Amino acid sequence: MIGAFESTPSNDGLMQGMKGQLRNLYMENNEYRAGLRVVAHFKAARWIVPDGRHAKSDAIDIFALLQQLANQAGGLSGSVLIHSLVVDASLDSTTAT
Repeated sequence: MIGAFESTPSNDGLMQGMKGQLRNLYMENNEYRAGLRVVAHFKAARWIVPDGRHAKSDAIDIFALLQQLANQAGGLSGSVLIHSLVVDASLDSTTAT
């Protein structure tokens, strides 16, 4: 069986979730031997002004995030197998008025 955990760059626990939630919570509690961390990365041209997630999402480059999560997955793998996947979920429709 495979455990999966998803999030977005605007999630405050983005860099802690692979260890804290995927491995320590989901995989250990369910005896999963393999896990996949899926992150949907997107940049939107229009956000609601007070929405603080805009700055968080824009601050993370998708290629840097991909490398950071791959390194983290490799470091957490050992007795279990963990991989990460970063999906570019940017939509052109977000520029619509």
